Amino acid sequence: MTREKRIDRRGYLVAKARRVKILELVRSGMGVATAVSETGISRNTYNYYRREYREWAQEVSAAQKHIRDGRKAGKAPGGIPERFDEFVERFFPDRRPHQPQQLKIADRLDSLGPRDIYMFLIWPEAGKTSTFEDYICRKLATDPGHRFRIVSEAQDLSKRIVGTCKRRFTSEADYAAFITKFGPFYEPGQERNGKPWTTEQITLLTNPSTERDYNLVASSWSSATYGSRIDTLILDDIMSQKNYGQSEEIFSRIRGTFFNRGLEMKTLIVGTRIGPGDFYERMLDAGLVTQYEILPAADRDGNPTVPEFWEGPASRMRHTGGVCCKGFRDCPRDSRRLTAREYMELIRHQSGEDTWWAAYQQNPATVTRTTFGQLVDRCLDLDRTLGQLPVGV
Repeated sequence: MTREKRIDRRGYLVAKARRVKILELVRSGMGVATAVSETGISRNTYNYYRREYREWAQEVSAAQKHIRDGRKAGKAPGGIPERFDEFVERFFPDRRPHQPQQLKIADRLDSLGPRDIYMFLIWPEAGKTSTFEDYICRKLATDPGHRFRIVSEAQDLSKRIVGTCKRRFTSEADYAAFITKFGPFYEPGQERNGKPWTTEQITLLTNPSTERDYNLVASSWSSATYGSRIDTLILDDIMSQKNYGQSEEIFSRIRGTFFNRGLEMKTLIVGTRIGPGDFYERMLDAGLVTQYEILPAADRDGNPTVPEFWEGPASRMRHTGGVCCKGFRDCPRDSRRLTAREYMELIRHQSGEDTWWAAYQQNPATVTRTTFGQLVDRCLDLDRTLGQLPVGV
């Protein structure tokens, strides 16, 4: 036997051993991505094997289906936590415990009905985005045919949500319990079968719908939506000071483009007020919002509505005569840790009254310009809107 033939023979045997190992690992319940990594080959090599060795590829697919069917058969209702926070605690242990405002957001998502448009106005950095990540992963694990669209001011924010979900769907090192219970969610090469897995949109391996029914799509408010149906539309922080002047354009775009992408589409709008006439006010004035909730940072007595939100950073700052009280109150200088209310008052001082009343209290007109602004907002009757009166009224 010539040297060249010996090399070819050796390469053939090595490749065969790798294929055998991959098949054994998949049959044992390991995901394909991990099995390929364990074997020490690239995904391109794996895809090459599937093209060249069709019978072996069919055996791998059959093994995956067998494991998947077995997992589905073992999904007794009692084995899946019904409560949102319990589900996240069990399957995403790296997440911090949810705070009350985050549980409210998840509860609103669960309670939405067809064509509902729910608006939830809340202060900045309240954990909105991480709540969406948790909710989307939970929903798609139990309903792989559901279609989410996340729309933000810029696509980068919504793409981060897609990125987090992708990691949870594929990283067996970090989310083994989640993938074992509900997966596999992804298979190398599935893109060729019309199931994309990109930074902007993903389709789960188990999605039973057509090619255009992506499970999760990231958009900016100016993105196109042609050919894409939506079950749940989430508008996440769609406004900022940067695009405040485009409020009317954003309103028209959202109404004319996104609100016609599903006959039974549900919509949740979560954001922070910017100023009078912003997108959120336009939605209310047009009578499009079916329900809304305002969660200000402070109550009427000036106490935090969610003390847990402020307690963490407050505990890391002490009364030492520095930034803790600079320019707006006398400092006790006793090295005592700040309370949640004291830290919130520091944020109010540094942000300024206009920003405080708009972004933190969801009442863009400050107390220096209106006496009863907040009270009037809370008396808003969503059944009374501008436009033609109904017949008989």
